Amino acid sequence: MFYIGHFFSTFLKNPLASAFWMIGVFGIFTTSFYPDKIHDFVGSQRISQEVETPYFFALMPEDLNQAYVQRKVRALPGVEGVTLLAKDKIKSHVQNILKSTKISWDKELINLNYTGLKVSLSPDLKARSQNLIRNYLSRLAGEKDVTLGAIKRPVIESKKAGSSFWQEYLVLLVMGISLLFYGLAFIIGMNDLTRSSFLTETYQRKRNVLQKSLSYSQAPVLCALIVGFFYTGINSALSLGFVALIILASLFLSQRKKVW
Repeated sequence: MFYIGHFFSTFLKNPLASAFWMIGVFGIFTTSFYPDKIHDFVGSQRISQEVETPYFFALMPEDLNQAYVQRKVRALPGVEGVTLLAKDKIKSHVQNILKSTKISWDKELINLNYTGLKVSLSPDLKARSQNLIRNYLSRLAGEKDVTLGAIKRPVIESKKAGSSFWQEYLVLLVMGISLLFYGLAFIIGMNDLTRSSFLTETYQRKRNVLQKSLSYSQAPVLCALIVGFFYTGINSALSLGFVALIILASLFLSQRKKVW
């Protein structure tokens, strides 16, 4: 504990070195254990939703004044839009519309000249209001002439936004910046640590204070990354390798320093 305390007490005297060390360690642990949090923070994996409003189809004779019906229904509150179906699609919809009703129908009915409307409703429209719109359309076009399909409520599909090059390598970029801060902390604070270690060795008769302080204080970081390697894989392995390299480089350079 003496050597760990010696390391931190020396680093805390240098605000820049201690700040860089804490930022570096925080970034290393975040990229190693919680890479998804980084994407969530910058919104790079934002979920987009494809929403389609509820709708129903109306089948009516082609000779009916469809433009008038379309205009009247579109003016109703809660109606998002009224679309005239293309003739080449009407036949495929006719059978589905008739099957959705509870009345009996003749299969030859689909060969008659019919036109269709797709009525889109507001998503927050209540069932009672939906029925009022359907009843109004039925009276407007003639109850004997119009056939209404059931209201369709499409399932909302969630999709992840596409990843760009920046988003794919965002974690590696943050990891690189964190390792840079971690390394700079030692570059900035090494002189103070070396000087303090020399004085401790001189007056307290301890040996290799600098090497032991550096090794013991960073051992928890290395151990955490070793454990993380078995749980998170490549990110922890990369961090572990670079952190170990920075520590070894600092130890090597400290051997070459001569202080008073």
